Amino acid sequence: MSAYSTVARETHAGRRWRMPEDWLFIGDAGLVPCSITEAAALATALPLVFRKDQGYWHLDALLRLSGGATSPLITKDGAWLASQMPHILRAYPFSMSSDGKLAVAEASGLADVAEGNAYFDESGGLAPRLEAIAQSLGAWNASLSVTQAAIM
Repeated sequence: MSAYSTVARETHAGRRWRMPEDWLFIGDAGLVPCSITEAAALATALPLVFRKDQGYWHLDALLRLSGGATSPLITKDGAWLASQMPHILRAYPFSMSSDGKLAVAEASGLADVAEGNAYFDESGGLAPRLEAIAQSLGAWNASLSVTQAAIM
């Protein structure tokens, strides 16, 4: 996955984005963060692991075991095989920055497309589809602190 930049009217007005058509871009991902709010559903389809990083525990979904292998959860044509998917993947190419701002993976090939969804509506606010993604990511991001508190 690629680096993220903050979504802003100054840089994204008039641009369009789209969701991924396949999941090949995460074929080499090993761990994906998840929250306590999605853990029960994810545990029915994916192994969940605890990982300590810089003194904090995190809950992650395990997508593959070894460094050189691709995820067995993704077919060669990019279809997702598991019955559940971590929320952060469903929101791609968007994420929430550590300061709570909506961010987009600029180099994903999904952040600036000829045909797709607008970032902003005519009044300058987030377009409805992106607003829904921003709200869901905000709630997910907030649940990460609850997750950390629960596993400390």
